[in-house]
Parts: sequence; C-alpha cells; structure tokens
Amino acid sequence: MISAADATPKEGAWHGLPFWHGRLGRGKNWAAPHLVAEADSEARPGFSSCSADEWEDTPEVLAVKAVTLARLLRQSSYTVAYTGAGISTAAGIKDYASRASDSKVKALISAQGGEDTPLEEGLHAEPTECHRILTSFYKRKLLAHWVQQNHDGLPQKAGLPQEAINEIHGSWFDPSNPVVQFRAELRGDLFAWLLDAEIRAQLVIAVGTSLCDTPSTADRLVVTAAARAAETPATALGAVVVGLQRTRLDQRVQLRVFAEADRFFDLVAKALRDPVPLPSAAAQSHWAEEHLAEGSTEVGSLLYLTAGPSEGRAVRVARLQDGHVELDCGLRLGSWWLSAAPHSARFPLSATARARPARSRRAMEAARLIELPVRANTSPPATFLTGGWCGDAVLLDSRRSEHPTAQPDRAQDLRWVLSAVSVGEASLEIIGAGFTTWPAANVLDSSGGKVWFTIRGNYCAEGGTIQLTMTWEAGSGSQPTSEISETPGPQNQIHGRVWFDDRRGSLVLAGQWQDQQGHSGAILMTQAQDSCRPFPNASANLWEGTVDGHQQSWVLAMDADSCPSAFGAARLGPDGNPPHGLHLLRGIVQSTEEDAMTVVLREGVGPGSGQRELRVVKTDDSFSMVSAGEGGVHLQHAATYVPTDAAAELSGSYSHSRGGIVHVTVEADEVVLQNSQAKSSQKSPAGTACQNGQIRLHKQLGRRAPCGRIDWSNGSVWTPLYHKARKKAAREVRQKKVVRGY
Repeated sequence: MISAADATPKEGAWHGLPFWHGRLGRGKNWAAPHLVAEADSEARPGFSSCSADEWEDTPEVLAVKAVTLARLLRQSSYTVAYTGAGISTAAGIKDYASRASDSKVKALISAQGGEDTPLEEGLHAEPTECHRILTSFYKRKLLAHWVQQNHDGLPQKAGLPQEAINEIHGSWFDPSNPVVQFRAELRGDLFAWLLDAEIRAQLVIAVGTSLCDTPSTADRLVVTAAARAAETPATALGAVVVGLQRTRLDQRVQLRVFAEADRFFDLVAKALRDPVPLPSAAAQSHWAEEHLAEGSTEVGSLLYLTAGPSEGRAVRVARLQDGHVELDCGLRLGSWWLSAAPHSARFPLSATARARPARSRRAMEAARLIELPVRANTSPPATFLTGGWCGDAVLLDSRRSEHPTAQPDRAQDLRWVLSAVSVGEASLEIIGAGFTTWPAANVLDSSGGKVWFTIRGNYCAEGGTIQLTMTWEAGSGSQPTSEISETPGPQNQIHGRVWFDDRRGSLVLAGQWQDQQGHSGAILMTQAQDSCRPFPNASANLWEGTVDGHQQSWVLAMDADSCPSAFGAARLGPDGNPPHGLHLLRGIVQSTEEDAMTVVLREGVGPGSGQRELRVVKTDDSFSMVSAGEGGVHLQHAATYVPTDAAAELSGSYSHSRGGIVHVTVEADEVVLQNSQAKSSQKSPAGTACQNGQIRLHKQLGRRAPCGRIDWSNGSVWTPLYHKARKKAAREVRQKKVVRGY
C-alpha cells in the first residue's frame, strides 16, 4: 500500500497539486489517503479527467469526515445528491472509469456477478447500501433533491419518490426519458430543473462520479456549490465529493472523501443515528399489480409519450413483468410510477393523443416570414413585448462542423424574459435575460457549454421590427471560475419581427441570427402566458427604483411552479458596474402568500452583492419589492397595463384609432361589439374575454392602460369616450372659461 505523501503523480494525468481533504481539511493534521490500485490511463480519456488510480482514506480520517458531513447535513436547508456510476457498482452494474487491473470497484462488480452484466440483468439489480441511506436522508428531510446520472432506477427501488429525482441522462424505466448519448439533447424540463437545483443548493454531495465535464455540463452543480461556498461561506456550505479516484475539482470542494460509497455513508448514517428503512421490491410489485388490476394500463392499451425526443409517439403495452410495464417500442415504465401515484412528476404516458412537435421546421419557416411586407401600424406596441418567451434557434449555415450526435436540423431550446425600458422622452430599449436547456447543441454558441445570457436591443412598432444582441456568459458553469476569462462572452445578433399569431393565440417573434464568426440561422420565440398566482401581472415584468442607492431597472421572470423559478437582468445605472451594462439575475421563489412573495436571488444582484432575500408585496393597484430586513433594494413594479379580470369592466364606448366609435356591452354571457362604421355587431363569449388580466376578443390580444385606453396586438387603439352628460358638462365649462376670457 502506497501513501499519498509518497506517491508521484503521472505527468498530464491530473490537474494541479494534490490536496486530499478539501478546504475544510486545510490546517488539520489529517493523514493522506493510500493508493490501493494503480492504473496506466485516465479515468475518462478525452474528457477533463484524472488518472484512474484508486485511493482510500485511513479509517481514522474517514470517521472524522463522516462526522463532518453529518454536521453539514444538519446545517443545510437544501442538499442535493449528485450521483454517477460509482454508486451502483456495488449492485453489480459496470462503470466506465475503473481501469486499474486490481481495481476495488471491479472486485465489487464481480462479487455481484456483474462484470459482463447484460442490460436485461441490470434491470433487475437491487439498490446498494448507499442508495438506501441517501433515501433515508430524503425521508428525514436531510436531502431535498437527487440528480442521477445513471439510468438504473435504483434510488426509486430503494423507496425514493419519483418526483424527488432528476434522471438527467435518461432512464431505463421512463419511456419519455430514454438514455441519451454524449452531446445528444437532454430533456429540456429536466435540464431546467437541474439549473433550479444549482441555484437552490446550499450543499451538494457528489458520489461516484468522475466530474470530468462531459458535454451535458451537469457538473455545474458541484462547480457552483464549491465556488459559492468559497465566496459567501455565510450562506453556502459547498460541495462534498465521495469516490475512490481523484477529480479535477478536488482542490476546490469543501470536503473530499476517498472511500467506497457504501462504507462511508454507513459511517455518516451512524453519526446521524439514522435508521435505514427499505421497502421490499415484492411489496412495491404487489402494490403495482393491484393498481394495474384497476385497468389503468392493460396489455394492448394504446398510449402516447408525453415528453422527450419522441413526444407524441404512439406505443402499446406489450406485457407486465415484475410490476414494470413493458412497451412494444422496447421501453418500460418502472413500477414506482404506479405505486407512488399520484405524484408531482410528469407522467410519461397518456391515453390522449398528443401532437408531435416539429420545432426546427417551424423555426425555419418563421425565418422566411420576416421578409414579407408588413402594413404600417399593424404591429403590437413595445409594451406587449414584456413577459416570458420560449422557443428555438436552428442553424442554417452549413460551414460549421457537424454535431457529433444530433441531426443537422437540430433546434436549440431558449427561454427569455423581456421588457421595454424608457430611454429619453420617445425612445424605448428592450432588455432581458435567458438560458438554454441544451448547452451542448453548439447552434448559437460554437464552443458549447454556455447556458445563461443577457439580451439587449430595440423595437420599432411601426413595422414590428426588432434588433437584439444576446451576450453569453464568458465561461461554462461546469468549469471553475478561475479558468474563465474575464472578457465578455460570445454574442449573437438577431434581426426579426414581432406579430400576434391568432392561430397560436399569442405573440410571436421570428427572425434570423448571426454570430461573430459569420454563422447564421433562424429563431422562433412565442410569448408564454403569465399565470403565476397570486401575482399574475408581476411575475414577468419590469421593476424600477434604487439598489444600494443606485438607480436601476430590473426585468424579472418569477413563477413558483417553473424551473428556474426566478431569473432576469438588471440594467445598471451610471454608478453601477459595468456602466450602462446588463447584469444577470438568478434565484428562486422561496414562498408565496396571498399578498406577498419571497424571492431569493443568489447570484449577482447589483454591484458587489452575492445574495439577497426580497419581499414582493401586493398593494391595491401595484407591487413593490424591498430587501428582507435592512437592505438596499427598493423597486416598484413598472406596470405596462392595468389587469382586467372581468368582462363587465370593458363596457363603454371607445374611439377607434382606425375610424369610428366602438360600443361594448356585456349581455348575460356574451360581449357585444358594435362599430359605428359597420352594419353588424360582433359577439364573443364573456367567459374567455379576460384571461390572466389581459383582454382577448376576436383573436386579438388587448391590454388596458391606466388611463382606460386599450392597446391591441394588431396596432389599433381604443380610447374611452365619456358619457354624453359628462361631455356636455365639460363643453359648458370650456365655454364659460372662454366667456370669462373676453
């Protein structure tokens, strides 16, 4: 056995000088780990990995580290487990990174008869001690979330609810989430969930993963947690890495443990005095069989996938085996989906037919529409752009190298929040922020791995034209900050048009994009409906006021039911840093009440700030945002329209900007429109006239200004007319003033 102090590192096989215990071990007299298996290659060749050598802490040091992790678990309010292949080797499932001839991991696999285990046998593997203990942590509320890189379903077999686990790289037991290869597209909602966990996590525990920065960039969970703890230790506990092999992040994490996962977490459980309950597989199958007997999924039933790359595909139930539902497409539904029902996770199958999306084709078609001529004064006002947007970008230029695994017409998912900011008396600027859920797509950014960006530009309502600049973060969130350049990230220029699509019932932004290397493509974005309760009209909007005494404008998307639940951008004033720039805002909606909402922004809130807890308070007609306790945030909701919640509020007469007078009356369950220039009236259901505070009549979207004026998505404006008696009285007053003037 070789001591780490005596070991000579292989040239090029690792990153930096060795530090064996993490930041919490610095200054402590802990013995170095021992080399227990030597390898001649890297763990993951071609990626940012270290040597495949295996190391173990001494029993004394391991016991101290177990007590340390137990303490961190008690302190953390939101702990995330991030597990790789190494957690399942004790169940007989082969990993990728164990290359030493005398590897302890290979011995564990062989002991389970799994060295050459085919997939079919892996489906029947049982959870390890570590799976059981982490599940018990979840049940004791010591673990809030589990991000799983494996596909084996062992956490669920150990009793973890499906809604608590993010199987980011796919699953053998979720037909809507098939296993993905390197650089292939992850499910967008799962990657967004990963970003949400990254923002929320106080403590991340990485188990059995080489942390070699694969194209999925899921390692950002560990990188961000470690960096946040180093910068703001008062509000973050950092990252813990457990495994036998060194990783590129060993010197950056707060606690580094060299041990087999089962052995170490058994010590942690004892330090917590934690029982380790495990429901038997037989009990789970019995529950599932009872549920299936009710006819929910019978053999031969026709079902449809609800998510993933084959969303909308029709499949049939082929057979039932061990409580699992086998489908004719070769995929299967794990028994826990049924035994845990109902739960908050999206169910993979539906008995209702679903349309199959054609994202890239829609984006390419929309790019051609911006070249069509547009009538003047038919585009929505700039204030209509405020809100959340979602859509796709595609690559049309063939000069860029082909993506290793994706189709050439791949579509990169995007999510935005935009708002208009006044600049001077008659000028409006568009600001915003966003993220992608497929950073490895290399469509908009050829380097890949970048997720977040700011948006800035301008909009001309006369032709509906829009010019935007997307500026990406300088580096990937899965790389340590010291390796990231301080220069601004790459940019994309977007030229497009905005109009109201009555078929979709929402605003559409379509256009063409170009990067700094001359590559180009198409983009198609659709405005999302604002439905965050109890703040439907403030959840994606502009806020203006002061932050630490500096004038600022913020645009924020806030929705407690989405992931991430809060993000946006701050437009810094002259005293900000950088001057006149945009600063990314990322955070969470922590809680919602009837008249208040708590938002925690964890990263980059104004100059020099790392985290703020904000209180959004609902007043009679508006909203305000202030720092919890004594803070420097005082922002007011910059309302672009007055919410209209009842059709009766529309009653009255209006002057139409395109000529004539419009009379609106509400009769029973109908809204009746009569135009003085038209011979017939139009009727619309009153029940659908007002949705999410906005007006929807005759396939058009309307917003009511504070003065009562209604702006429409086709560019027209209705100005309210007062009652004849009021008009007569006002005319008499004016006449008296004229007489007195003589």
